[in-house]
Amino acid sequence: MKKAFAIFLLITTALSLVGCQQTPESAIVKGKSSDALLEKAAEETSGALAERVDAPARYQDSFSSAGGELTVTVDADVTVPEAEAVPIVRVTDGAITQEQADVLMDKLVRTTLYDTQQKQTKDQVMEELLEAKQKLAQGPDEGEGDSLYYETDLDGNTVSYTWEEYMQGEVDRLTAAYENAPETEEPRPVTGELEQVDEYTQRIDGKGYSQEAGYEHLNIHNNKWNVGDSMVQYSRRQEEGSSFSSEYMDRQSFEQFYPDVPIDTIPDVAMSREEAIDAGTALADALDIPGLALWSCEKQYAPGTAALGFGDGAPQCCWALRFVRTVGGVPLTYASNSFTLRQDESAYQPPWEYESMVMYMDDSGIVGLYWKAPYDVQEAMTEDSSLLPFSDVMDVFEKMYVVTNDGTAMDATVTDIRLGYVRVRMQDKRNEAMLVPAWDFFGECVGHEAGDTYLVGDEAWSLLTVNAVDGSIIDRALGY
Repeated sequence: MKKAFAIFLLITTALSLVGCQQTPESAIVKGKSSDALLEKAAEETSGALAERVDAPARYQDSFSSAGGELTVTVDADVTVPEAEAVPIVRVTDGAITQEQADVLMDKLVRTTLYDTQQKQTKDQVMEELLEAKQKLAQGPDEGEGDSLYYETDLDGNTVSYTWEEYMQGEVDRLTAAYENAPETEEPRPVTGELEQVDEYTQRIDGKGYSQEAGYEHLNIHNNKWNVGDSMVQYSRRQEEGSSFSSEYMDRQSFEQFYPDVPIDTIPDVAMSREEAIDAGTALADALDIPGLALWSCEKQYAPGTAALGFGDGAPQCCWALRFVRTVGGVPLTYASNSFTLRQDESAYQPPWEYESMVMYMDDSGIVGLYWKAPYDVQEAMTEDSSLLPFSDVMDVFEKMYVVTNDGTAMDATVTDIRLGYVRVRMQDKRNEAMLVPAWDFFGECVGHEAGDTYLVGDEAWSLLTVNAVDGSIIDRALGY
């Protein structure tokens, strides 16, 4: 069987797998009202989660679509958190604090970092200004003329611009910047203080080099112009130009993308899994993030700059530690298709990424960290949640997985079923969401097209997410 590991299909697959088909009048459209969901969750309940959902330790089943194009085999472990209650909790768009920036500077940085975004000189601004004026004079490229550019303020009001209006705005901005730009600018060391760029933006962005540590880059920014746009990126490499997290991938992905790089020839990381977990959790604890807990620790691989075509860097192996939030012992279930690139066609709602934190570690310590879209956990909106029995959830899965993949030729094998939290956006709220209990189904999905086969996603790809309160389908690409 020829397999093309379809990470590059993440966007298109998300559109086809979950909610991009014609919407049926069934469970997929239920429960989209925040008030109705809270009312349903508040129904009387008692007992621990395991007792209420009455789920077996292992579940087996099989079914197919009417035409037989889609087949599903379920032979899965069923995981239910050991918790007494699972309230619905409100979260808001968070930010990186100065205290957390201090920890990152202290625990990670080994060199003197210099500001990468210090004020541009007049010559640098003029170069951009001339380019923008030339672009405006030439007119839009093919496809740009009909484009609209959107800007959303913190109250959720959206203003649209034509291509010409947008480019003229760039010319005006650069003209004003040129007047205030210095003739020269000396390299400026990063102090570690979050710099206030404008009313809604803070940043620390520095790069440094030493023979002992190599090349380091720390980028911290809080951007409240956009929802979910606060983040930390850190990398430490021996080669300039290497990115940090985008190179690392699990064994299956690496073998699919780099078949000419034998993975067994890559030197193994000597640090034990336990040592990596100890070091990673020590940094996580120091960051003082409420409810943060280790989700997974696995070996991942980077091809090196030689395989990428720009340098002589060798392939590398490291530990990748993923962390998620927990509330009362119930984790937010991690899924590799947890992104919100799609927008609701009926009402403009800016994308809001899900929170993600991954640390990368080799024998020299932490060489990469990615923390995106942190949450601020607010109050519990219900004391607990009334949950559907597991048998009802499986009825929903069997029916709706066929409906949402109607006409698609696939063989799906479900090997892992988990109850946990998922973030669901609140109606008419730009930067508020709820943590809602939901069931996720994981396994392998093999698609068939024109006599070829391909893997859809990876082992962490959620095949379907079912709201544990009302049985509605949660579209991870839309965020509700």
